[in-house]
Amino acid sequence: QLEGAIVNVERQVNEQQVAVEVQVARLQVECDGLRRRAEVLGGMREEILQAMDEKVAVCREPLSSAKEDRSGVLLKRCDELDARLASQKVHVEAHEQRFSSFAERLEGLQQEVFDLLHQGAQKRREELLAEVDGQMRVLRERMDTLSELMDELMLRQASSD
Repeated sequence: QLEGAIVNVERQVNEQQVAVEVQVARLQVECDGLRRRAEVLGGMREEILQAMDEKVAVCREPLSSAKEDRSGVLLKRCDELDARLASQKVHVEAHEQRFSSFAERLEGLQQEVFDLLHQGAQKRREELLAEVDGQMRVLRERMDTLSELMDELMLRQASSD
């Protein structure tokens, strides 16, 4: 019975440890996904900025064969494009900063959760071990009582013979 109780306690501790490891692994997968998304957005940011710079450069090229009115309109469009490009840069940087901040917070929370789960599992393990120790003491007392009863029985039997 004692060995069964110990095996049961070890099984419960192992189950809790596996559950903790599964939760930690899930959080790590989520962190990795967020990192990949941030990397993809970073790559897209560079592509967008490069394309916008190319369009601005094309708009600013001197137009020798066009009329002055046309060049004025194009310059105005280039200025508008510059303004939109600056606005897009600000938006992209803001999103990049948010993702970075979110990833940092998620990693911090992941560590806190892991620590709390580890502490909970350790506390539960200690409680179970204390319970097993109590049960072992009770069993020892019962075994001592049985031993005393057996000795007494043997003495009675020996004296009756």
